[in-house]
This record gives sequence, structure tokens and C-alpha cells, in this order.
Amino acid sequence: MLNYLDAPAFRRGLFCHGHGNGKGRGRGRGSDTDTGTDADADADAGYDRAMLRINDDLAIDESELDYEFARSSGPGGQNVNKVETKVTLKFVVDASSALSDDQKRRLNEALANRITKDGVLRVTSQRHRTREANRHAAIGRFIELVDDALSERAPRKPTKISRAAKRRRLEGKKRRGQVKQMRKPPKIDG
Repeated sequence: MLNYLDAPAFRRGLFCHGHGNGKGRGRGRGSDTDTGTDADADADAGYDRAMLRINDDLAIDESELDYEFARSSGPGGQNVNKVETKVTLKFVVDASSALSDDQKRRLNEALANRITKDGVLRVTSQRHRTREANRHAAIGRFIELVDDALSERAPRKPTKISRAAKRRRLEGKKRRGQVKQMRKPPKIDG
């Protein structure tokens, strides 16, 4: 079983816990057939809810994520035909309570090729042999995608080419032209 501290997102401190009695951690809802307690039941029982820390200003409740499990084409030997280790993380951008309207708009624009017509951001991982490792990889990639999409881009300042750079370029072109002239056979006057 993968230790939570082994996953890149956990090592970088991207997970934090909500307030509660400290007895446990909430889980995302999955579409698999496992008989585990879902996030709503954990919350009703007074358990902490896991928050995914996207950046210093934003954390998303893990209960807003859905997981779908399927058989993977990745590593696993004969195990790959029996166990559903491929993880698809699904996040409904417009339904998120953690994002402002501006953040939702920026996410929809920046990740338009990854978001379905229904407004669902999908991140898939099948690199690892275990479901838990693939789940952590998908969460880590999700955090990177959202953080990158929401980061402010500095506007490009157009620059002017300096006179010295233009002179060097023209001198280089002249030298190259002279080299090519030297390759021609000499003209014979007759």
C-alpha cells in the first residue's frame, strides 16, 4: 500500500485537513464497487475533510472530486487483466464552491481541450501498478493543471532590436556571402 507521504502532492504539502475532531480523513466518491465510506458519510460522522491545496490562496475540498476506476493497459503483468488500477479523476468546474466565477472562467479557457461539453475536467493515470498510486498521480497532475491555469501571466513587453545586433547580423550575412563566392569556380576572361 502506498504511504500518503510517498505521493508527490503530499511531499510538497499540497494536502491539508479541514476542521473536525481529528478521527479520520474524508474520501472522494468513486464509481467503483468497493464498500468504503464515502465523503458524505465521513462528514456526517464528524471526520475531517481532506482539502487539496492548489496554491497559497486556494484549496479544493476532496469531496468535489469523483474517481472512476477501470482496467489499465499499463504495468502489472497478469494482474492487469484482473484489477481495475486505472484512475480517472473527474472535477465539475462550474459546480465547485471553492472557485470564484473568474477562476472558473479562466479554468474553462485554459483547459478547454481537457474539459468535456458537460464542464467536467478529466485527469487519467495508469502509470503505476496500484490503484492508490495512480489516484495520487492523478491528484498531483490535477493540482498542477489547475495551479498552472490559474497563475497570472505577466504581459509580454515588446522589445526593439539594438543597432549593434542588427550590425552583427549584417556582418555575419556578408561573411557568409563571401564564403559562398569563394566556392565558385574562377571566371576565365577570354
